[in-house]
Amino acid sequence: MIEIGKTKIVPVRTKSKDGKFHVKHGPDGQPETKVVNADVWRQTRDTLGGCYGRDKHRKLVVGLVAVDQLVLYPKGTRQEVRVNIKDIFAWALRNRALRAQLERARERKDKLKASRERRNIAAADRRIRLAARQERQH
Repeated sequence: MIEIGKTKIVPVRTKSKDGKFHVKHGPDGQPETKVVNADVWRQTRDTLGGCYGRDKHRKLVVGLVAVDQLVLYPKGTRQEVRVNIKDIFAWALRNRALRAQLERARERKDKLKASRERRNIAAADRRIRLAARQERQH
């Protein structure tokens, strides 16, 4: 992703009685700092595909904002979507569990299909033997 907005770290300043600002120093004598812009914004490298209608061929802008939300929107639009990070985590866990469940179901289905094919072959073999036996009797 391409970085859009960098976080800024600035020194902490305090206002004195005379109205002037002074840099605040910590117990170790070094100036204290704070993060001014905690939001992280990035732009995707790839564009959206053709199934996104009017937004096809646009890059996505992704932001991680201070209230633990993920903000997504196609570049150059105002179609913002906000999602809580906890919801994304819960969705990812559910998705992983569902994928595992579907894989187990596919394996069961393949086993059933193989046993059904074996039964069909055995039934066809029985029919052929029965037909041959009936021809011998006539």
